[in-house]
Amino acid sequence: MRNNIFSNNFNFCLPRQCECKPNCRNRHQLQFFSAKNNCCCKKNIGIQASLSNTASQIVENTEAIVFDTIVNQVGDGITYNNQTGDFTLIKPGNYKIDWQVIVDGANTTRYVNFGITLDDILQTNIPLPITTGLASGSSIIKTTRSNTILQLINNTTDSVRLSRHLPNANIVITSL
Repeated sequence: MRNNIFSNNFNFCLPRQCECKPNCRNRHQLQFFSAKNNCCCKKNIGIQASLSNTASQIVENTEAIVFDTIVNQVGDGITYNNQTGDFTLIKPGNYKIDWQVIVDGANTTRYVNFGITLDDILQTNIPLPITTGLASGSSIIKTTRSNTILQLINNTTDSVRLSRHLPNANIVITSL
């Protein structure tokens, strides 16, 4: 049952069965939804991973940072392989990526550079004028294929040493 109390653009949604999937058994709380989209039960999808290794770790150029701990995971739309550093984005869509890496030097360069790849193709590249300290970045990316592989890579053209401060690295990926 819906009551149109605002305008033709928005409706007030009373607790009801989901309209987006015929077999969904979810009951939804009072909420707003667009009259153009009768689905008000978008699933949240996200993952947070960290690297908490006290040993000094070297990440070679073009290598992925391999996180060792899943801190939090919401939904099943993103999976992670802790052997390769691959995040698999199960469905096409828009994703926000926030990452932090604590670096403790590079061999011959005066900067560090980290990037996000999708299926081994560089999507974003963030050069930072530091070789020691906190490197961080944020990106919004769009995937058009199912099962896209995302990685956070060292793109410095040199080896980068990660700090012994914990966590050494952190990443959060959420669907938009």
